[in-house]
Amino acid sequence: MMLNFTGGRFGDKDAVRPENRGICGPTHRPLSCHMEKASGRNYQQIADAWSPCLNDRSGRGFPHVVLESQCQSRGECDPEIFSWARYRPIMVGVIGLGRAGVFFHCRPLSAHSGFRVAGVFDPRSEVAEEVAATYGCEVFESASELIKSPDIDLVVVAVPTAHHHEIAIAAIRAGKNILVEKPFACSAMEAENIFREAARMGVFAGGYHNRRFDPDIRALREILDSGEIGEVFKITLNLHAYVRRKDWQTWRGMGGGALANWGAHSLDWCIHLFGTDLRCLHASLMQALNPGDAEDSFYLLLETGTGILIQVEYLNFAACPLPRWHVLGRFGTVISEGESFRVRSCDPLMMDPIEAETHAASDGTYSVSEKIDWRERIVPWGHWDNAPPFYECLLSHFQNDGHVPVKPEEILLQMRMIEQIRATAIRRPTEIGDL
Repeated sequence: MMLNFTGGRFGDKDAVRPENRGICGPTHRPLSCHMEKASGRNYQQIADAWSPCLNDRSGRGFPHVVLESQCQSRGECDPEIFSWARYRPIMVGVIGLGRAGVFFHCRPLSAHSGFRVAGVFDPRSEVAEEVAATYGCEVFESASELIKSPDIDLVVVAVPTAHHHEIAIAAIRAGKNILVEKPFACSAMEAENIFREAARMGVFAGGYHNRRFDPDIRALREILDSGEIGEVFKITLNLHAYVRRKDWQTWRGMGGGALANWGAHSLDWCIHLFGTDLRCLHASLMQALNPGDAEDSFYLLLETGTGILIQVEYLNFAACPLPRWHVLGRFGTVISEGESFRVRSCDPLMMDPIEAETHAASDGTYSVSEKIDWRERIVPWGHWDNAPPFYECLLSHFQNDGHVPVKPEEILLQMRMIEQIRATAIRRPTEIGDL
């Protein structure tokens, strides 16, 4: 089945005006609705670790505070809200201290003069205490207390995906700006609701896609923009490894799965490189090695509006991985070798003109006998730390009203594609057992 996706109008300013919003309908399904057909270890224990933390100790739950100074009649984010960011660091509160919360947020934020980690929360108190000691910040006893703190300007949501919507909406209604880990939400409806609420409150809502700043993505974009290999016809992206995992990402009910994880990265790369006119021609989901009930591998065949075919393979059972990138253009090819690109191209002006003939080849061959003067060069990728460039771009948005690192319409397109791919993909059933 062919799936067609186009970027919606949600990124347009007129689209977020109150008179244009319409009725959003049901906004959030209870966590239990995400939990289906689980087998093996009961991941309800993971969910229960978060759910009690969503209410403060008084039992009142999250505040629904409307700050008049941050509410704009058109539902837009006023650049002057962030004028103070030119004179003092942005105070950040991080909710969720797993791998992403610590290494992709606390660490780069603490090293950046424009930000300061002011507070953290995680249901594992020993983890929160250790992180707070490392980065010199306050430990909050609940997510609600962090969100209500007047010392926090920006809330980073780095919890399991199933809780993104609930925490994001609560932070927005408390007048806080938010940055949400990828994938942005469990569904396109949840993502739309977050952006609508942020527009209503006049605060910033963004998605964290640090891998848009990966060195290979930046290098590849420069090569493609140069026109060196001519018009691009096909791209193969191989994300190959042999690796198992057993955390919450192995459960669909927690918002896990390879498609939500590396699929979100892959789709973001495609959108970043080629725009929002993107469709999926075929998709397959597999569960090869991981426990739980979520896919650990996937295959996508995408097509851009200009007809470029993009083949994406994320395989966790590839003992002998193929090259990460293989890009075929009219006049050349780009292939990844280690942490660099080899670019092989030719100058079309140096090729003799040929014309199609109606008779058989006179020399008995099937191709034109010609010597092509190939040019080859190596393009190193450079430094791999992608979090600082993301936060530098985000700071520029706050200080100078610059471009956001990832536009809302791009995030919404990712969510719609992931949602529809899950609904239509071919699934290969596998009984994993307790590996």
